[in-house]
Amino acid sequence: MPRNSEKSRLDRLEILTALLRAGELTTTSALAAELGVSQRTIARDIELLRARDLPIDADRGRGGGLRLSRNWSIGNVHFNYREAIDVLLGLAVAERLGTTLFLTQARSVRTKLTATFAADQRDKIRLLRRRVLVGSRASDMVMSGYDAAFQCDLGLILEAFFEMKQLDLWYNDRQQARTERRVEPQYLYLNWPVWYLLAWDHLRADVHFFRLDRIRKVKPVGTGFRLRDEALFRPAIENIAESI
Repeated sequence: MPRNSEKSRLDRLEILTALLRAGELTTTSALAAELGVSQRTIARDIELLRARDLPIDADRGRGGGLRLSRNWSIGNVHFNYREAIDVLLGLAVAERLGTTLFLTQARSVRTKLTATFAADQRDKIRLLRRRVLVGSRASDMVMSGYDAAFQCDLGLILEAFFEMKQLDLWYNDRQQARTERRVEPQYLYLNWPVWYLLAWDHLRADVHFFRLDRIRKVKPVGTGFRLRDEALFRPAIENIAESI
């Protein structure tokens, strides 16, 4: 088959797939007219798409038509790096919350996403569930000063958290005094709806918690770190309930 003919057929198959994905009942004659080919050609294309596991249903009888099965999956979905991290973190949070309603396919989704990462990143994915901690609802005192409009680049924080890389961050405390810190973003802690970063603070050489809504600026450092024992951060978690 000539190369141009192959490309023409591939282009036609892509358009045909898109037309079927539109979800409306159609016919071979309508598709043939749309694509400028014969009904026999459309019939061959339909069989080829079925052989490629696209579930195309056909209604038999006069006036019948074609459409994708209502049980058809979404097929291949491509995430960029940060989108994949967001999905993995979302799964970790859902698992920690125990929201089983949304977890029926969590293991399958995580396995498929994990397979797209380099081998040296997969251990970090396996650690995610341990590194996301969930507490009770934030107190009225905490909520009185909470600002849901984050001013920092959360993507940079989450990327450094996932990759286990140090961060420089500029932080406003409760008195609005700003300090610059170099931290290891060890754990994320949810005191709903307020998120905290539980970190090893190099300025204090100790653990410290940072409310994400009070972080004003972040800068990735690139230096890696090892996960510290969660028990080291328990006193900080206890102090969160009393913080403003």
